[in-house]
Amino acid sequence: MNHCRYAVALGAASLFSLMSVNPVSAQVRSNSSPADVKPAQAGSPAAHPIESGERDGANSTRSNDNPVTNRPEGRSTNSGSDKMREGNVDRDIAACLLDKNKAEVELGKVATEHAEHKDVKEFAEKMVKDHQKVVDKLERIVGQNEPTDRRSKIEHQINERCLENLKKELSDKSGREFDACYMGSQVGGHMEMAAALEVLSNESSGQLRDIVKEAEPSVKKHLSMAKDIMKQLDKGNGREASRDRADTSR
Repeated sequence: MNHCRYAVALGAASLFSLMSVNPVSAQVRSNSSPADVKPAQAGSPAAHPIESGERDGANSTRSNDNPVTNRPEGRSTNSGSDKMREGNVDRDIAACLLDKNKAEVELGKVATEHAEHKDVKEFAEKMVKDHQKVVDKLERIVGQNEPTDRRSKIEHQINERCLENLKKELSDKSGREFDACYMGSQVGGHMEMAAALEVLSNESSGQLRDIVKEAEPSVKKHLSMAKDIMKQLDKGNGREASRDRADTSR
């Protein structure tokens, strides 16, 4: 039975200071005696390098005491921008979850009309009811501000294509084959959603986190129901296959 399913580059820079000595000026300085230093030169910093260094150190200390010129860099925080970015991430996640829950509603409506097994039909009706509630909540978060970035648009197109492909696959089937295909997709889809909600329960915030926390047990319950129905369908198909073999052997 065919069951349907879905550098860090590190660089280093080194700064080298090259000090060149002019041999001519060095010779002149070496040939000059202390007596050759003129009064004007005696008061220059070059004539008293130690005292000059002390004065420079004192000036440096005073400049370091200036609270204006020595304001620490890189410590300012912009909580408003952080909250805005976090809100945008939640909105993008909500938009993705909205696509998936809308798909469950659509598939449930298709299965309600075409399912043969009573349990499959009832399961499909429950999917329409439960997932529509989640759709209504997610739409309040997304509102009219659907994500317009390229990644979100691509993800939306992928979700739509998956839904179209599955609906086409279901349209080619009927009876027990339709039931098995629909329920197989429900097992796979709810396994994926259960894993996603486990992660999102820690990574989302605000309203979205409340929705995720509320939806988590429902999704797990849906998954358990889908697995039980699949077992029933497999048993029924096994019995049907046994009867067919018995009939052909007569």
